[in-house]
Amino acid sequence: MDEQIGSRDDFSYYWNLSEDFIERINKRNSGWSGVVLSYDRNLASDSPVDRIFIKKQEDYISYSFPHFIRGVLTIENELRILLYCRRHGIVTPELVYSGKRMVYGRRQAILVTRCLEGFSSLRDILYKDKNGLFSEGRFRRVMISKIADEVRRLHEIRITHNNLYPKHIFVDFESLKVAFIDFERSRKKISSRLCMLRDLSVLNRYTPSVSKTDKLRFLKAYCSSDSVNLEVRKIWKKLTE
Repeated sequence: MDEQIGSRDDFSYYWNLSEDFIERINKRNSGWSGVVLSYDRNLASDSPVDRIFIKKQEDYISYSFPHFIRGVLTIENELRILLYCRRHGIVTPELVYSGKRMVYGRRQAILVTRCLEGFSSLRDILYKDKNGLFSEGRFRRVMISKIADEVRRLHEIRITHNNLYPKHIFVDFESLKVAFIDFERSRKKISSRLCMLRDLSVLNRYTPSVSKTDKLRFLKAYCSSDSVNLEVRKIWKKLTE
């Protein structure tokens, strides 16, 4: 991760914004991580197109083989994966600013992204049926296919999301685009096959309101198949064991 993407003054500005965290702060050992919803400071008015999410962390560390001694802030991993996905055409939030610093021996990092305006989370679509659009049969089938295609594309570039909950998948009803957020725990694997089961298992488990018919429709689209063939059956068996 670069020391800064943007100017050094921006770190203090974004870090010191006083808005409330939108969810419960995550804590790990002596570290913490949270997200604030705010507006870009260059706004002339409160236009919603410039809403931003600010993820702040202090000593919120993860460990892996290359970083098994000191570890790295999870934002460092998220930034690396986010930029990699964008280079490969995966729709993700637009990066506004990222940086890190050391304060009194504690590591701090920040990641600022623009809101996905016009998108709705799959969680909201499923549980609130926003605008009543997802309940219509043909539209539902199209969206299931689009989401499956994008999850497959994510795996084809060997990225496993590792947190593929419905709240991390976003859909734009107008453009039929699908986007992903929150890559903190994402990893690059040596093959797309290794990405599949973890992500599909999480998605299957956290969509209890989706029918078996629609879940099989998703798997067929993911496998680029017109029928419930042997590959689809094998994956379905593993997901439901």
